[in-house]
Formats: sequence, structure tokens, C-alpha cells
Amino acid sequence: MYQLDTRTIELGKGAESPAKATYTHPQDSKMNVTLEVWDGNGPATLAVKNMIALSLGEKGEESTSQMRQKVYERKGRTSAEREIYQNKQVNISFEVEERFFTTLRSDNNSLETLWQMADLLDFSTLK
Repeated sequence: MYQLDTRTIELGKGAESPAKATYTHPQDSKMNVTLEVWDGNGPATLAVKNMIALSLGEKGEESTSQMRQKVYERKGRTSAEREIYQNKQVNISFEVEERFFTTLRSDNNSLETLWQMADLLDFSTLK
């Protein structure tokens, strides 16, 4: 039910910029999903490897009254989930082929929705 907003597509302007896009919810713009994909091949290699190490390096779960974060293995990929309760923000991050660092972020949404969208991504077409 989400639609890609082609006006939001950014294809990584600059050596250390991610490709970005926003998927709009048909009834509630507060539930839009932003996708970022960092490519660790080329000038951004060190930066992307550091992002992967910092975000996904230590498996486990942490929970406070303000947030919950979990790093674990999901479908063969090291993945992270984060919920920030006060802002009603959720995001997921994962690495692909030790090259791409991917994040999906949304407000007023669910982790399940983000994972459903992530499962549809096809990284085999990226060069």
C-alpha cells in the first residue's frame, strides 16, 4: 500500500552520502517510511564499516522507559531494531553482503511494517 515518492529520491550525492527515498502511506503521512542505503564500496568504505560495527557489532537487547533496542541475527543478517517511545519512532538497520548498511525509519508505525518492506528489497541489482 505504500508508494515511492519519486521526488524524494537522492542517489548519494558526494562520496559519503547514502541513497535515500521516502515511501508514502496512502492515508497518513505521519506513517511515511524513509529508506537509506549506504554503499561501503569505494570512498565511503571505512565510514560504512564503522557504521556497521557501531550499530550491529554487539548482539543483545537493551530496554529503558524511553527506548528499546535489539541487535540479533534475522534471516542470516545481523540486524537492529530500535523503538523510541516518546517520539513514536521505529527504525531497523541491517547489513547486506558486508557492503551495504541499510536503515528504514518511520514515526507512528510498527517494526513489523518496516520488516515487511525490508524483505521486499532486492540488493542483487545494486552495483
